[in-house]
Amino acid sequence: MPELSKRCIDRLSECHFDIQAVIVKTSSYLPIMVTWGWRGKEDQEEAYHGGKSSLRWPHSKHNRMVDGVPQSHAVDIIPFALGEDIVWDVTDKWRLMASYVWQVSIKKEVDLIWGGYFGDYSHFEKQEKT
Repeated sequence: MPELSKRCIDRLSECHFDIQAVIVKTSSYLPIMVTWGWRGKEDQEEAYHGGKSSLRWPHSKHNRMVDGVPQSHAVDIIPFALGEDIVWDVTDKWRLMASYVWQVSIKKEVDLIWGGYFGDYSHFEKQEKT
């Protein structure tokens, strides 16, 4: 059974609990790596200026805070297993990963939006209740 690394768990720990639950369960089905959870101002601005985000600080769902504590409403994950090279090209592995996240989110009744719909295949964000 795949397992998240300590680094992934640390990144995930700064995400909303619902996101944590979905990603941990997804990781029990296939190997993934958490590349981003919460982003501070410097990291968000770097992502913006580097073309990896279309939003500046503090407007990304990666920048959410609750009572002064990071609580990202977005997470970036990639399909990855130890010993493998990271493949950034979108492949069937990426789509398979997204389908697992989607299935788990439905079972857990967590409304997530997949960034693949707007070209960011590693991105998943919590949908706001209206």
